[in-house]
Amino acid sequence: MKIFVSLFASCLAASAIGVAHAQTQPPELQGEGPAAVEPAESLVTALALEEARAAFEAGALGQAERLAAEAGTKAGNLLAAEAALTRLMIWEPELDREDAAERADHYADLVLQVDANPAQAHLRKATALGYRARFQPAWRAFLSGLPQASRDHLRAGLELNDDDPHLNAVYGAWNLEVVRRAGEGRLGASQEAGLEHFAKALDEAPDDVGIAYHFALAMLARGGEDSLSLARDALGRAIDAAADDVRARALQPMAIELLALMDRDIEAARDAAIYRLEN
Repeated sequence: MKIFVSLFASCLAASAIGVAHAQTQPPELQGEGPAAVEPAESLVTALALEEARAAFEAGALGQAERLAAEAGTKAGNLLAAEAALTRLMIWEPELDREDAAERADHYADLVLQVDANPAQAHLRKATALGYRARFQPAWRAFLSGLPQASRDHLRAGLELNDDDPHLNAVYGAWNLEVVRRAGEGRLGASQEAGLEHFAKALDEAPDDVGIAYHFALAMLARGGEDSLSLARDALGRAIDAAADDVRARALQPMAIELLALMDRDIEAARDAAIYRLEN
C-alpha cells in the first residue's frame, strides 16, 4: 500500500509545512520547562542557547542545531529539532536529508521524555516522522507505523493547542498527502479535513510564507482547476509576504520559481510540486 506522509511544511517547517516553526525565537523556546539532560539551566547553557538562536536567525542552521543540541535542555532540543527540520524544508545543499530527519526525531524524543504533552514537541516529532517516511519505500513506512505515528502526534498537539497555525498546516498536509497517495479514508485521512485545517492555518497566519508555499504544493499535487487556482493564490501570498526569517528568505524564491513554471508548463509545475512533497 502506497502510504506517505507529507511535510508541510513546514515544516514550515517550516514551517514548516512546517514546518514550521513560525518565528526564529518562538515563545516555547524561551526559558521553558525542565531540562532534558540537566536539571537546571546554567549560565553557560543559557549563553550557548542565545548563541544558537542568533545562529538560527542568521541562517547558520548547522551551527544553530549543534549549539542547541549541546545545551542539552528542553529548549535546546526543541531548537535543535527546529534547525534540523528547517534545513530539510529549505533544501539545504549537500545536506544528508535522511540523517537530518533522524536527528530531528531524536531531539523531539528527548523533549517528550521529560514532558509528554508539549504541543511543539509533538509538532516537531510528527514532522520528523513525515520526513523519515519519505526516505524509505512507502510499504515499509506504512508497516513501520510512521504515517500513523505522525498522525497521532499531530492530533495530540492539536488537542493541546488547536489554534496553532503550524500544527493545523502540517495536519492538513498529512490528510491531503495520505488521500493523494492511498485514497480517501485511509488511516482516517480525508480531503475535507486537509482543506479545513489548511484553511484555518492560513487564516491564523496569513503572512506565513512557509504555510502558503506548502499549501500551494499540496494543491498542485492534488490537481484540478479549482486546486490550481488555489495554488496560484497561495504562491502569490507567499511572494508578497515579508521575508522576515530564514525560512521565508529561502522559500520565497522557490515560490517565485514555481509560479513562473506554472505559467509556462502546468504539468511540469505539478511534477515539481510532487517531487518536493516526496523527497
